[in-house]
Amino acid sequence: MKKIMPFSALLLLLLSVVFFSCSKESPITKDQTAQASVRPNDSPNNSSRLSPRYFGFISGVLVPAPAKAKIIAFNDEYTFEAIAQADGSFVINDLVPASYNVRIDYVPVGGNDYFSTTIPKVVVSAGTVTDLGNISLN
Repeated sequence: MKKIMPFSALLLLLLSVVFFSCSKESPITKDQTAQASVRPNDSPNNSSRLSPRYFGFISGVLVPAPAKAKIIAFNDEYTFEAIAQADGSFVINDLVPASYNVRIDYVPVGGNDYFSTTIPKVVVSAGTVTDLGNISLN
């Protein structure tokens, strides 16, 4: 009977440590929460885990709507891509807040050949949509 007492005391101590470390008042949990709020820029493509408020968006409409167009937002650190819809509209999702160059590349279809266009210094802020409006194709 005496051998069971130290084991049960050790088990009780272990369970209390686990319970305390998992509680909301735990300093360990508070430190992890503080770090998580600082990390959105570390993994920009992990949008399923982070709130949309950490990311920005770029939208616009290509006029006239080409059959196929790829829109690329890029800077020294990141590159994001989107494809224009049939009506020419596009949205680039989950952008890390920064300044981007936006390049529009066209795939010539049906005799319509447009030049690639680059829009420099498009500023993206967290939780907002930067609307480029109607973009005329040349």
